[in-house]
Amino acid sequence: MLDLFPAGAGWVRACAVLAVVLALTVMLRDPGRRAAVRQFMQGGRAATEGDSSASPPAAERPEEVDRLWDRVEQARAARHLDSFQAIEYAAANLNLKPPLPDSTVEGWFGNRTVPVWERFRVLLRVLEPDLFRQVDGQQRNPFAVKPERRQEWKAWEAVHGAALAADRRFKKQQRARKKNLRKGARQASPSSKAVSWVWWAAIVLAAASPSSTVAPPQPVPSPSPGGRLCAYVTQEPAAVYPGHDRRASPLKYKYINDRIVVANRPHPKGWVAVITPRDDPGYNWMLAPVLTTPKPCTAPPPDTVQ
Repeated sequence: MLDLFPAGAGWVRACAVLAVVLALTVMLRDPGRRAAVRQFMQGGRAATEGDSSASPPAAERPEEVDRLWDRVEQARAARHLDSFQAIEYAAANLNLKPPLPDSTVEGWFGNRTVPVWERFRVLLRVLEPDLFRQVDGQQRNPFAVKPERRQEWKAWEAVHGAALAADRRFKKQQRARKKNLRKGARQASPSSKAVSWVWWAAIVLAAASPSSTVAPPQPVPSPSPGGRLCAYVTQEPAAVYPGHDRRASPLKYKYINDRIVVANRPHPKGWVAVITPRDDPGYNWMLAPVLTTPKPCTAPPPDTVQ
């Protein structure tokens, strides 16, 4: 970045700091925005954790959901179905629809997810086979309940319905809580005017700071009256560039001990302007490390950099 201001321009830095202070004052002057900032700082972690797809902790899960799954676990233990794959095979042997992939069943048990009744009754058909009539060639409905066990079936329906309703209310509350956290984060963001103030202050600070990447032009040693400055090539490759930029394509190359006539003009650090009478604009550039220190020429030099 260019050094637009002198290095000692302390008043510029003072003005920039004042601009930053004013911008922050404007941003936090509104009590509502200050409260939103506090809410965002306190709720940022909660918002991040709330976005997780894992199941909620047992302390937050509705009691109806735990009541349902405790009963399901008891039925599974009574049937000795130790693996989820065994549940999948049992459902497939009964030709139940929809099917129960073991990965789906594992997710239900692990997260205590409450599926809809149409899917839950398939699991119930596997875990509680004594509730249903025997499936034979004439009995096409695999979910036909025995008359004497209808009360137990109704009890399962009631427990499942209560758990499903409670689970949906709980998830709705979770979505609302996340939405409020995101809304608080948006309110806590600074206004566009305050942001512009901060940006302008940063630009002024950067412009006022002395540049550390580009050195000011350095004058070459003054030649003796009527004399010229010369330097000799000490390293190869010694390229002649059209500008002080190593990415440019070299115009030509010089060789060890070649004498170079140095142009008496300011140059960036690490570069030397050299006389090139046959190449416009009459001078070009070489890297200083490949040349000796320019000194007055002891004799009229030839047209060295051709």
